[in-house]
Amino acid sequence: MPPAPGPAPSSRQFPSGAAAGDHVGLQQRQNVHGLAATVFAPLTAILADHMSWRATYVVLAGILATLTVPAHAIALNAPCPPAPPTPPHITGGHEHVVHSQAFRMLAVTFTLSAFAMYAVVIGLVPS
Repeated sequence: MPPAPGPAPSSRQFPSGAAAGDHVGLQQRQNVHGLAATVFAPLTAILADHMSWRATYVVLAGILATLTVPAHAIALNAPCPPAPPTPPHITGGHEHVVHSQAFRMLAVTFTLSAFAMYAVVIGLVPS
């Protein structure tokens, strides 16, 4: 599926999304997201083989903090974009929202995210 035109919805609302959306192109973001599968999944497996699951999480949290705190400190110095114009009032109540494609995609995304998060926890933490 081709990407939607324009900035991501979060970049219209939050400075961090605006920093990523304005300063980094789609190809660069896809390259960075590819690190999760090619670098951090094997790294997690190696750490889990040599350490307890608690120590593995501590090491991964340290790596995450080392990479993201400086990146956010640098990237979030950009000024906030102006607020988007107020959308026209939509009539029809919540039924209009619940049956919209955007809401369904959001629900599917949250569901897949929850499955992925619990799969990692169940797969890494012993019973």
